[in-house]
Amino acid sequence: MDCINILDGQYQIVHVTPDLYGETEDLMADVSVNHELTCLAAKVKDSPLAIADLRAQIRHVLSGGISFAVRHVSSGRIVAAIANIIFHEAKDTIYELTEYKCPKMIKYMKLWEALEASYNIYKEWNMPAIFDVQYLATHLDFRCRGLAFQLFKRSMDFARLLWQEKLPLEELLAKDTPKGVMTMATSPYSRKCGYRLGLEIVKTWHISEREIVELQAIKF
Repeated sequence: MDCINILDGQYQIVHVTPDLYGETEDLMADVSVNHELTCLAAKVKDSPLAIADLRAQIRHVLSGGISFAVRHVSSGRIVAAIANIIFHEAKDTIYELTEYKCPKMIKYMKLWEALEASYNIYKEWNMPAIFDVQYLATHLDFRCRGLAFQLFKRSMDFARLLWQEKLPLEELLAKDTPKGVMTMATSPYSRKCGYRLGLEIVKTWHISEREIVELQAIKF
């Protein structure tokens, strides 16, 4: 896939290939453990073993899904990234696909399993395959530039091309064409990205008085 120049050529959107897995995983793990709502609730950052479990989960999505990153051209650094994967039916979930060793990570996993189990979007929306936005992260030094939105939009465009059968599924190890896009948004900015791209608020869970997880989706 060709890279896409954005913001007057200062940045490029690139497909995350195996040579970029390590740098992308580092960025996503750092942002997740220090800033992501459910990681903070489960106190993942307090345990090196939990962080290792989280990194294994991120690597699973990167290696089995469709991910994009933003490269800062002048430095060559990966400064933002999005990790997506195609899921099939309600049984297909990332939280059953990796082996957890740490109690804090098990707590994190059970939290997400409970949220997922409370609403079956596959059944309710009649979508046997869904393009799922799993991780969205921007380095703190490169925020407020709209990089995450650009990545979200690129992922939406890619999912729509898959739905239109203009891209081959075989290369993605997918069993069926995704019929829509979903995400479980945990930050105000990620929720705003979804709104701007036409995703609908499907369900909201209150994790605390001021913190929520929001299921957003769009059906093609």
